[in-house]
Amino acid sequence: MARTSNPARFVSADFTFTFGDALPQQTNPQVIPRPIKPVTDWDVQQWNGILRGHALSARTYELLPTNVPVAKLHCGSCHLNNGGNPTAAWWVGMLKEYNYPTTSGLPDRINQCFERSMNGVPLPNDPANPEMTAFILYMQWLDEQAQLLKIPTPKNPYPPISSLTGDASLGEAIFGQKCAFCHGADGQGRYESDTYYRPALWGPHSFNGQAGMATSPKLPSFVRANMPFHSGGELTDQEAWNLAAFILSKPRPPGKVTR
Repeated sequence: MARTSNPARFVSADFTFTFGDALPQQTNPQVIPRPIKPVTDWDVQQWNGILRGHALSARTYELLPTNVPVAKLHCGSCHLNNGGNPTAAWWVGMLKEYNYPTTSGLPDRINQCFERSMNGVPLPNDPANPEMTAFILYMQWLDEQAQLLKIPTPKNPYPPISSLTGDASLGEAIFGQKCAFCHGADGQGRYESDTYYRPALWGPHSFNGQAGMATSPKLPSFVRANMPFHSGGELTDQEAWNLAAFILSKPRPPGKVTR
């Protein structure tokens, strides 16, 4: 996945992804790791809910097929590291931002993702609903961990990017060179033996036209900061805009009218 002497051209080799996924992987101190064991008294009291919330974010369409009946996406497909990555719209600070539990803003926002990013069906907006409770407990745990690990909160969901215009034809070339190995030349993701590896970027199994990722500058910002996976920052701002223009030129479910 290297640039040639021509800065507009890449040479890709599939085996580089094998190296990138090899274990053990280097730990990023700015990313909250998955929950392994309780640390505080509150963790001990809420541990089952925290683990359930993490599992739902990591395996959303498998564990909630009624709510995600068609898309093959997880919350962690976009909120990388299952909401624990500050360069990918992490979930730290969500309770405060949506004034939970004083208002229903946070459950509403979670359901907005189910309806748009997951192209699916909302969870019951009920404090007694175990799945909604698990998501919120996990978000609360992420708040706690960010504080314990002293990870600074970014000003924006994604690192800033220049405001540019994308060229889909140039983005198509970048997609073939930098993205197709993971997401498929047809953009339909990789699900060998029905096992999730990388998500669909367009088509019936992807996010719908009302999702945040279907807008600019969210998609180019996400791409610039995080893609190729584990190699964020490799693309220039213009390349990220070109790639986003190509991805968004492809068909996807239209989604419901914004409420």
